[in-house]
Amino acid sequence: HTPINEGAINDGKAAAIVHVEARYDTPMYAHAAMEPRAGVADFKSNANGKSCEIWTGSQDPWLVRSAAARAVGLSEPDVIVHNSRIGGAFGGRLLCQASIEAAWLSKSAGVPVKVQWSREEEFAYNYVGPQFSTRIAAGVDDTGRITYWHHQMVGAPILTSSTFVPRHLYWAADLVADPGTQRGTEVPYQIANKKIEFSDVRVPMPTGAWRGLGAAPNTFAVEVAMDELAERAGLDPLSLRSKHADDPRLQQVIERLRALVANVDQPLGFAATAYKGVTFVAIAAAVDVSGARPKVKRLWCVHDCGRVIAEDRVLAQIEGNLVWGIGMALSERFALANGLAATDNFHNYRPPRMDNVPEMIIELLESDLPPSGAGEAAFAPCAAAIVNAVYHHTGQRHRALPVAT
Repeated sequence: HTPINEGAINDGKAAAIVHVEARYDTPMYAHAAMEPRAGVADFKSNANGKSCEIWTGSQDPWLVRSAAARAVGLSEPDVIVHNSRIGGAFGGRLLCQASIEAAWLSKSAGVPVKVQWSREEEFAYNYVGPQFSTRIAAGVDDTGRITYWHHQMVGAPILTSSTFVPRHLYWAADLVADPGTQRGTEVPYQIANKKIEFSDVRVPMPTGAWRGLGAAPNTFAVEVAMDELAERAGLDPLSLRSKHADDPRLQQVIERLRALVANVDQPLGFAATAYKGVTFVAIAAAVDVSGARPKVKRLWCVHDCGRVIAEDRVLAQIEGNLVWGIGMALSERFALANGLAATDNFHNYRPPRMDNVPEMIIELLESDLPPSGAGEAAFAPCAAAIVNAVYHHTGQRHRALPVAT
């Protein structure tokens, strides 16, 4: 798929005096919710007809209703889903498989059934965020202008994956660029010559939505490449981003971040994004590399998501995003061995613990524009900011995550 092809890459290469070409890799990721999924189903067949009631926690109870109806041979209006509060989702509870299993078993057994996944089952049978491999080639001319940007990526389908699309419809789904896999590939910078290409290749492991879909792995690649480009050209990394920002709101968060860290006397890593083109974020990270593993000491985040309705909730959402970014950068990785999940519990899948959470300085920019959502916007650039900070301390560039395994 080639969603963007503007200008002429070869013309941009000819005009550049500094070039960067590198590959960036992110692994598969588990959702790692504290509570494994569960579902209770009661299939009834009597003189009044057939029906099924389900109690579960899902991000999409309508999807659960549709899947359960197919599983037990009912029409959708005959399936009632009672949706409960969910203990963490992060894209992992769109289809709550335990509730579908409970519905099928209840129909077979003729009694209400509860299915509760164990932690090991949660890791083994839920879908994962797919791995991504990206190659970016870019260049800068003698005025500090980025003259070309060629982004090539391979991932797996997310919204049209085997988790959600029946096998007999793969051929139709594969004709369309998966919007979830594509998310985050369009750089938020003004570049005359740019080409974005990607392949969403089906893999045997079930894949699906994970914390911003493709935004996190794609933004990681983009923002580390931007840092490499600035370093190679001898340019200030914030100035390079600000100069090329394609929206004044992105430029505003970058410049506000510059002011926040102006008096910090240590190397920092930076990253920015325009999440879905509507929420603008700039992040700085300070790290300590004196131990066996890098440790994040402080994060600064400037965030513009339009008018803020409930400030405490938005701040809490951003804090969660930043913690996710720490895990993505430094410790999280889902692995397979002989085609099965080798990652089966929290001893070998390491989301951040409380002692990994640094000081966070978060500033919400005031706005009269409509709310655009905090969502997972701050997560997307956080891992890149941390990786860039590690480089500026050690001189070692990490292009594959996690940095410490």
